[in-house]
Order: sequence, then C-alpha cells, then structure tokens
Amino acid sequence: MTILRGTILAVFFLMELASLGALGYWGFHLDRSLWVQILAGLGAPLLTAIFWGGVVAPKATFPVSVPVRALLQFLVFALSVAALYASGRTSLAILLGAVVLIEMILTYTLDFNGTPSSFFEERCLKTARCGESNVVCAREPFDSARHSRRLFNLGHASAK
Repeated sequence: MTILRGTILAVFFLMELASLGALGYWGFHLDRSLWVQILAGLGAPLLTAIFWGGVVAPKATFPVSVPVRALLQFLVFALSVAALYASGRTSLAILLGAVVLIEMILTYTLDFNGTPSSFFEERCLKTARCGESNVVCAREPFDSARHSRRLFNLGHASAK
C-alpha cells in the first residue's frame, strides 16, 4: 500500500500548492488599485504559508492535535475555494472543493497502509489485582505533540 500512501501525500501537497495559487489569483484579480492587488496577491499566500508552517504542518513550530490540525487544514482549503469562487472561477472552485473533500476524507479515515486510521489512539491501562491482569482500553483523540514528547522523554530515560 506504499503506492496509496504516496498518492495521498502527493495529492495533499498539490492541494496545498493549489490553495496558495488560488489565494494569489484572488488577490491579483481584485477590483482595486494595482498596489492593493500586489499586496493581496502576494500577501494572502505568504500569510497562509506562514500560518500553515507554524501551526498546521505535521512538523509545525506550534503543533496542535490531529483533530484541530484537520479542522485548520479544512478551513484554509475552504478559504481557497471561496477565493476562487469570488474571483469568478466557479468551475475551478468546485473542482478544488471536490478534491479537498475526497482527499481529506481519505487522509483522515485511512491510515497510510490502507487500514482504519489511527486518528484515535487506543490507550490501554493494565491493572493488577490479586494476581489478575485486567486491561482497560479507552479511545481518545491522538495527540501527536504528547506522543512525540513521550517518545522524546523515553529516549532520554534510556540514555541515563
């Protein structure tokens, strides 16, 4: 299923680029003065890229949980679709919107190996009573930042 994983990641990256392009197109096609067009045409994609890299990207400076990241990604893509629509590019807006919906569903419902997603982490706690071993499992939203911190701390603990 490596081909499926690569395809999903490639399409997602192309959606990110299309989003930046759509915002730039919107800015350069505003019915305003040339300076406003230049400012919006360059500023909107630049601010979006900074926001994406700082908060939304998987290796973001300020990482958020996976559900929050999915919501923020969807909002950025929705703004891009709205920008295309506002620019009069209705067919491109519909096409981008359809690709975004399909890709986001695939990304967050399938794990990259074709199995159900690890969007929710299964936490199992073992309890021991009178020689018995009980396992209690609960489904919680996967917190990638907490998971990374836990792995990082495990690495330091083993080094000591």
